[in-house]
Amino acid sequence: MRNIKNIIDEITKEIQETSYKLFWDYNSELSIDQISKIIRGNLCEVQAEIFDLNIDSSFDGQRQLRSEIVEKYIDKLSKFMVDTSNVSEVIDQLEDMGYEIEYPMLDENLEELIELTQKVVANYYTGYTMASGSWNWTEAEIKSERIKIKKHLNIFDNSNYDEAIDSMIENATHGGELLVYFELEIKDFIDTDEVLSIQFKNYQIGIIDHVQGSGDILETDIQSTLIVPFNLDNLYLEKEIKYNWTYSIAGMVSNWADSTKVELTSANVGDIRKSVNAEIQQAEAKYNQTYKEGGCTLGDMDIYRHRNVTYINNYPCGNKCKDCGNFWID
Repeated sequence: MRNIKNIIDEITKEIQETSYKLFWDYNSELSIDQISKIIRGNLCEVQAEIFDLNIDSSFDGQRQLRSEIVEKYIDKLSKFMVDTSNVSEVIDQLEDMGYEIEYPMLDENLEELIELTQKVVANYYTGYTMASGSWNWTEAEIKSERIKIKKHLNIFDNSNYDEAIDSMIENATHGGELLVYFELEIKDFIDTDEVLSIQFKNYQIGIIDHVQGSGDILETDIQSTLIVPFNLDNLYLEKEIKYNWTYSIAGMVSNWADSTKVELTSANVGDIRKSVNAEIQQAEAKYNQTYKEGGCTLGDMDIYRHRNVTYINNYPCGNKCKDCGNFWID
């Protein structure tokens, strides 16, 4: 009888190429945090998380996967005229090789999990920011702002959107960044090292202030093409942002920006201003960490990150945090 170990070595490669499901089903998908890591170049970290998920899964799940692999090996071993009646010996050999068997499946299963993950709404900062105070602007000031926006979007000669842009300006009273909204296809953003620009067609735009949680969007998509320099610091998933337009400010349906077509290109179209979202995200992380450690931060306007809040019924009325002094006026 041929040595089982030698035969296992011979057929391992073929077995590894089999598409094994790990411990997710067709309702599973990547988390927002994992998608963010992937598009920001941390694919290996997500791979490690998924591998850890496999290792740390329930006993029944591990047993099921091992059973599937053992059945495959026993079937092939029997074709080599090997006595597979001693299943425990086969299992012992597989356990010795278990890491090599499961690890090569990781890439294939991650690709499958990416395919199972639904598209997510994302925004891209175009490099233009509107000032605050439009509630008090004259018609001339609104027109001046509209001209600037149209020049920035390269639609200066198109008057079809003038009325809609004016409305957007008037309703974005606290100003904010001029953003393009789209549904992000994860696989297109796995490797962006060579990408120099991003192109949008038939795109949705909005002027949003992610600090105040305010703004407005254009009521229609712009039937034109916009190409701007690509910078990962300007790209954010909506659910990454605390006060985002889609879910927090407006409560939009998840496919509201599906008309926008996106293409990453190698065209060099210059530089672009960096979004303030990077600083906002850093501040949010510090606020969360302080709260996790039992404290709170003066200036953090999220009342749910303050534990010792009381209502002050004197002018000016509002809530006050007794620990850090933060105040929320009515």
